[in-house]
Amino acid sequence: MKRLFVPFIFFIAFGLVYLGCDTDVFGPSNGTGTLLIYLTDAPGDFSKVNIQIERVEVHSADEDAWKVVNTFDVDEEEGKFDLLELTNGVMVAIGDEVLSAGNYTQIRLILTDNNYVVLKDGDEHHLKVPSGQQTGLKLHYDFTIEADETYEILLDFDARRSIHEAGESGLWILNPVIRVQSIAESGDLTGRVVDTGENPVENATVSVLDESEDTVATAGTNEEGGFTMVHLAPGDYFVEVEKEGYQTKRLDNKVTVVVGQVTDLGDITLEAE
Repeated sequence: MKRLFVPFIFFIAFGLVYLGCDTDVFGPSNGTGTLLIYLTDAPGDFSKVNIQIERVEVHSADEDAWKVVNTFDVDEEEGKFDLLELTNGVMVAIGDEVLSAGNYTQIRLILTDNNYVVLKDGDEHHLKVPSGQQTGLKLHYDFTIEADETYEILLDFDARRSIHEAGESGLWILNPVIRVQSIAESGDLTGRVVDTGENPVENATVSVLDESEDTVATAGTNEEGGFTMVHLAPGDYFVEVEKEGYQTKRLDNKVTVVVGQVTDLGDITLEAE
């Protein structure tokens, strides 16, 4: 028995060394992490904006390949979202998957043809999505998934800037404007819009603009005049508020968004025109 025991131990030790060294045979051991993707929306002057997502994918730079994050059963009516229900901080998860740790460069949404907008007057129009059903909506965004970690991404859809009527053709086009932001590297803005009598102003549009005066994100006020913008990149922003019948208001000072914090702007007063 002793003569068999020593060679057996030697064989196990040799095998473990071999397995640890030969990564070409067994592949890299970078591990895996979890990717979570959420969807939210900015307000739009519509009654409904319905989209249907068939598949969510991300592009792995390390493998130069697309990886599926989620597939909806569209035959069972899955993947349908009314974007106007996803405002003022409301988010819905559209992807939750364990992926190889590493570098990723794009997010892709494959949409069905079941997308439509309902106008304020009740008219319903089909939304044509250029390349949405073929190559998908590609969002360029570099991020890294670490082994044994969870990476969360927000896709902030801006319905107001995404939907257009194509001249007098009768066609309505969905050309999505989507802000992509790491949730861990973001902060929130909140506040309330009132008139000079301190009454809440509903359906006012609050916009955050960067140094170049480009709109970064928008929010709409609720019946109490309140608004929330979630997961903005840290930095200093201009804030503007507009509502038909009122003078457009820009805050005198820039607003600073801090990672992990909610910045409360308090009451913002609009004056009637």
